[in-house]
Amino acid sequence: MEKTKIIAFIMFLLLLKSLTGRSQLRPDNSVVVEKYAQQRPALFTRQRVTTSVFNIHYTRLQFSLDPAVRALQGIATHHFMVQETTDTLVLLLAPELTPDSILFHNTPIDFSHDGYLLTLRFPRALLPAVSYSTQIWYGGVPPDNGYFLQDEHEGVPVLATFAEPYGASDWWPVPEGMADKIDSLDMELTFPVGYESGANGLNVETQKHKNGTITQFWQHRYPIVPYNVAFAVSVYEKFTQEVVIGTMHFSIENLAYAEDLSIAQATTASLPEAISLFNSLFGPYPFREEKYGHMQWNRGGAMEHQTMTSTGSWNYELLVHELAHQWFGNMVTTASWHDIFLHEGFATYLSGLAYEYLFPETDFWTIWKTQKRAHILTQPGGSVYVSDTTDVARIFDARLSYNKGAMVLHMLRSVIGDSAFFQGINNYLYHPEVWHGFAGMDHFIESMEEVADTSLGSFFNDWYYGEGYPSYTIRYTPGCNALFEISLYQETSHPAVDFFEMPVTLLLKNEYADTLITLKHTYNGQYFLIPLEFCVEEIIFDPAISLVTDTPTFISGIGGPSHEKQITLFPNPTGDFLTIKHENTDFQLLNICSIAGIQALTPPINTKNSETIIDVRTLQPGVYILTSLVGKQPTKKKFIIK
Repeated sequence: MEKTKIIAFIMFLLLLKSLTGRSQLRPDNSVVVEKYAQQRPALFTRQRVTTSVFNIHYTRLQFSLDPAVRALQGIATHHFMVQETTDTLVLLLAPELTPDSILFHNTPIDFSHDGYLLTLRFPRALLPAVSYSTQIWYGGVPPDNGYFLQDEHEGVPVLATFAEPYGASDWWPVPEGMADKIDSLDMELTFPVGYESGANGLNVETQKHKNGTITQFWQHRYPIVPYNVAFAVSVYEKFTQEVVIGTMHFSIENLAYAEDLSIAQATTASLPEAISLFNSLFGPYPFREEKYGHMQWNRGGAMEHQTMTSTGSWNYELLVHELAHQWFGNMVTTASWHDIFLHEGFATYLSGLAYEYLFPETDFWTIWKTQKRAHILTQPGGSVYVSDTTDVARIFDARLSYNKGAMVLHMLRSVIGDSAFFQGINNYLYHPEVWHGFAGMDHFIESMEEVADTSLGSFFNDWYYGEGYPSYTIRYTPGCNALFEISLYQETSHPAVDFFEMPVTLLLKNEYADTLITLKHTYNGQYFLIPLEFCVEEIIFDPAISLVTDTPTFISGIGGPSHEKQITLFPNPTGDFLTIKHENTDFQLLNICSIAGIQALTPPINTKNSETIIDVRTLQPGVYILTSLVGKQPTKKKFIIK
């Protein structure tokens, strides 16, 4: 009896573990949105400067710290070249951090520190194309703005850093802005024995000191934007996963709190498969010569620090999102926070692609799209484009930058097709002007237009720069007609866009048959005739969830414009003669063409009569389109030659 109870208890634990793991994989937009919101600190007042006058090709950061104490001592060494002749340079450093001395090629120089502006004055003019170096010794207690994080988990101290978008200067002297990437980075972290650190790149050495501290040396040899530099120090459980894709081999190094180790292991076990997927869709992992990894911190959200994501949760969708940033945001970085879509829209969409491709036996992909769309529809306005980059909350708005951005990509995919969509993204990522550098929306749009072989200006003007979304009214004629009549009407949620020109997909079905049709909706009240061989009993709007739109309104009874109702064709289908009945003396017949757009007939018409009979015996069997004008209103009618 006791043995039976023990076995039952073990089975219960196994089932509970399975369900827990499953819940980590199931889409949960509310959890992800909450975590993104918690990730971003409020904007605080500071002065900022443009720092495009010099290029840093190597930075070495040396920090002495204790996770139990909110303070640091640091040395920042920059090797750089200037773009133009100058005898001063301006960096940013929090006023709470005091520079002790600044050396220029090992010689002290004058400097001033006013607010966040740290101005270096050199004894001679710096010349372009010459390499220089400066070393800044500083220390103090960083400001509590959400970028230098000192806290506890289960009574254990943890110290972690964060910088996006404007916070790097809270803990190191940095050239802020989006004008330059540091070509190569070294970081040395000295802290008490018993702790473990995580940082960008590879841990190439660990030294123990007699005073009870250790120094871990981190080396990163890929270009990195300053806001992506980060570290964390705490008592961690470390575990490693191996990723092997063809000849590519690297490790995922994870640092988790002991109390979260099991869920961290369970969730990250699925990440190598996601890496393989992104490798197949968007090229090899960008930092494959080093590593990928995670270091846990006490923020609610996560941050895609290059090669080493900081995370407060081991949620699958969150981790896949941050992984996707290694391509979109880290390898290719937006040139302006106006276009944060190039980071967050893409990373959010790639988390959806993981559900689509890796969990095809589930409804996760449908749930993901439904959740994203529902969140977008909670407000009528808002553009994906960020007009005010001083508002950090707006830059990282989960509804617009993340979810609407992701669904804009999904709609673009439906407009140009899978082949052009994925090829265009690859062309964008690996264009020599942006690869491991910076990109703007012009780079992305140009890449997509080139492969799609069409202008996408209207699409991006509506969905990226414009605001809101469409709502549809569908009028149709029920019954068992050979030609199914339908009219599409649209209202927009915001006056910034008067009409969204988009393909609209409908599933027409009954108990025994169905067909999927896509209507190119180009104007309000557009009328369509669909040849069918079965009776329509049900219409399912946008079955694949390819549109950001509200629930449509269905009205039984065709509601096309009045001038369309003045024109009828019979018999339809026909095999010899087609009668056109027109109740308006302004009626003009333009032409008859095949469904492929090839002109077939341009018959004469006598507007004095209300009927015109056309001999169509010379036409091959198939579907044809009659185009006419009633006054200045164009209309198209389909008919069938049997």
